[in-house]
Amino acid sequence: MPELLTTIAYVGYLSFLLFYSRRVESSKPSPSEPAFFDRRLFLHVPLAILGGILVLLIAKEGYLIHVPYLAAVLSGVSLGWLEPRKGWLLSVLQAIVLLAGYFLLLDQFERKDLAAFSVYGSVGLVLIGGLLGGVLKRKL
Repeated sequence: MPELLTTIAYVGYLSFLLFYSRRVESSKPSPSEPAFFDRRLFLHVPLAILGGILVLLIAKEGYLIHVPYLAAVLSGVSLGWLEPRKGWLLSVLQAIVLLAGYFLLLDQFERKDLAAFSVYGSVGLVLIGGLLGGVLKRKL
């Protein structure tokens, strides 16, 4: 049952991100070279933090390794899709949130070995997913 709820939550999360990215793209400013730290990047920072917390909670409550990995890949790809040129920064932020949350909540994990394997693997998958999402967005 928790896996079904996680899947439903991520489908809603991804549909929101796709809708939001289309809305933001339609209101692009001038074609001049934008600054690296712009308003759009700062608007996506809470999504990266929320995605990291969600992956961490799935790793904490889950009984399988594959569900946090799926959540991490989807979260990383969505961050790369939202920010094709700067998504790596959001992915690094999400990886930091994952690691910090893991070390802060280490005593609350029931299965520490499963949680460690899930979180450490999710960090790599978030970074790779951010790269893949950015490449896909630029090529499509």
